[in-house]
Amino acid sequence: MNTSTPPSEQALRRVLRYLELSGVTITVDAEKQALALVTQALDADPGDTLAASMGLIPLYFELPRHSAPLPSPPLCRGSLGYGDY
Repeated sequence: MNTSTPPSEQALRRVLRYLELSGVTITVDAEKQALALVTQALDADPGDTLAASMGLIPLYFELPRHSAPLPSPPLCRGSLGYGDY
């Protein structure tokens, strides 16, 4: 990341992008929550605001749950046609 950009701005950008990629709609309220999150992270750990911010996301946002698709057809033991076992 650009070293001339303050760590808090870098953290805010990363948090908003993470939320967007996680399926959260970025609204004005979501932006306000993200700002509050980064403010708390900056107070808690000014040396590593990004890590602190990412750790606080579950406290501020409920992320959509994604599940892995089920394999189709169902997995079962098969034979390659080599004859009897």
